[in-house]
Amino acid sequence: MSFSSDVSLSVISPERGLHEESLLFEKVANNELTSGYKIWRCQPSIVVPRSLSQKEGFRHAVDAMSGMGWPVFVRQTGGDLVPQSPGSLNVTLVFKRHKDKGSIKDTYLALCLPIINALAKMGISAHCAPIPGSFCDGDYNLVVGDQKLAGTAQRWRRVKSAENKNEFAVLVHAVILCSGNLQERWQVTNAFYAHCGIDKKIELTKHTSVAQLKPSASISDEERLKQLATTISQELNIIIR
Repeated sequence: MSFSSDVSLSVISPERGLHEESLLFEKVANNELTSGYKIWRCQPSIVVPRSLSQKEGFRHAVDAMSGMGWPVFVRQTGGDLVPQSPGSLNVTLVFKRHKDKGSIKDTYLALCLPIINALAKMGISAHCAPIPGSFCDGDYNLVVGDQKLAGTAQRWRRVKSAENKNEFAVLVHAVILCSGNLQERWQVTNAFYAHCGIDKKIELTKHTSVAQLKPSASISDEERLKQLATTISQELNIIIR
């Protein structure tokens, strides 16, 4: 078996990105691949876990956000709402893992550490920590100072026909805030919560982006995003080959 790598920075539909993530996950779960990763970005949208789609006000929120130009899509990983845009970089890593006491931490770090290393090469020092008031908050946010730069989530599925019944395919996903109007994203996020009847608000000051951390007149936001994607790819190639 082999591994798969895909770095494509064309701006695609979120539906296509989520579908291609799912296909990669299925191939590893079906023993067609040992591991793989995908780095991608998509059009403005709101991506939510399945749990939010069960809320009473969900359909109303979907209609309201679509009217604002932010269509809503449901993903398979856990966590919370994530506003997507071309200024966000999605990194999806899929591999096999035995489930044990430390497996959740280890699988998050399998993706977080390569991203941390890539950011360090750009002069950004990041670490994992929760940031209350941030989008999709969790223990494995990527944080710079006291602001969130990236959110993470994961999903597990037992490997088909595995000799060891404790072998699972694991999909770990990160979305990195690279550039763009962060204020608009959190306004949209809070509007969704309000329309859905959820008493929750995301705070603008709890977040930062690569563009804010490394402002430069000599390199565009687009080139900076491409540079980060390339460096993350190089770091991932080290661990999955």
